Amino acid sequence: MEKIKIIAVDDEVIILSIVKMLLDSNEFDVTTCTSGKECLELMDNNEYDLALLDVIMPEMNGHELCKKILKKNRDMIIIFLTGATGDDILQKSFDVGGFDYIEKPVHKLELIARITNAMRVKRAELQLKRTLEMLEEKNAILNKLIVIDSLTQLFNHKHIVDILSKRFDEARRYNQPLSVIMFDIDYFKQINDTYGHLFGDEVLMRIAQIFKNNLRKVDFSGRYGGEEFLIILPNTFIESAAYVADFLRTKISQIRFNDKPEFSLTISGGIASMEGKKDFIELISHADKLLYQAKEHGRNRIEFM
Repeated sequence: MEKIKIIAVDDEVIILSIVKMLLDSNEFDVTTCTSGKECLELMDNNEYDLALLDVIMPEMNGHELCKKILKKNRDMIIIFLTGATGDDILQKSFDVGGFDYIEKPVHKLELIARITNAMRVKRAELQLKRTLEMLEEKNAILNKLIVIDSLTQLFNHKHIVDILSKRFDEARRYNQPLSVIMFDIDYFKQINDTYGHLFGDEVLMRIAQIFKNNLRKVDFSGRYGGEEFLIILPNTFIESAAYVADFLRTKISQIRFNDKPEFSLTISGGIASMEGKKDFIELISHADKLLYQAKEHGRNRIEFM
């Protein structure tokens, strides 16, 4: 078992000698010093689990030293070991971050018991802290899995629709424009049939990357269906949305695959604005209708009204 590393600070050398003698065992590794300055210098190059501090010392008292120690290491356990008594001193010792307070003269069993108990509590706190951090990390991963499409790393269908519902209500409340683009990959079934589903997945990922790299931070992109994507453009009129959609369409048509130089990729889109729509469902429906018009009119094009 690792030794508990202790630094004891007292301006009286005899007290330090007694403490070192009382804690002389295989369980403790005790370093002593006679001033706060010396203690802080030692802490710059050494790690300690616990500090035993006298309250009344010249130049820097124990309470001042405690605050400086905790700035260096907020997990350090501080036990005040002093002959100073009184409720105000006791209260101050806890106010500055002390864990415990032992009055002199010190008895060996009490000192060891207080140190052992303090270490047990601190280790339990650190374990709880680590457990909570792990839970937070796992919750963050879980929350991401709930809203993110695992293949494209865009928002999934449910979440992109939830976002649109909220943004539609906000735009209506603040009388702001809002537009959406519904994209669909042209001939995606043929792509899968000809090149395989793994290549189809790569196509989806490459298109998703185009969206991530070229949309504003305030915009939202999601995988609406198998090969369909929904783009939400807050505070955007339909003319500007049409420019964005055609820019993205052009970028996607420029995607190349080194191992398939003959392959060309296109996408079609429909754009709708919230103007005249009673809710976000009607907005999606209108964009979807225009998307299919783009398909009927030859694909690799954007339709809007």
